[in-house]
Amino acid sequence: MSRDMYSPAVLNDPYVVDQQVKVVEALERSCRELREHCEEARAARQRIEEVSD
Repeated sequence: MSRDMYSPAVLNDPYVVDQQVKVVEALERSCRELREHCEEARAARQRIEEVSD
């Protein structure tokens, strides 16, 4: 099955989900290592968990 790059329904697209998880992990790493972007990391993780439920 190919991806429909122009589909408005991206929340379940495995590529999009994978990219979002990578962004969340980068924010969390920044929070741990540099003490930066911690609030953004928490909010992003919460959003990822809400969407995956």
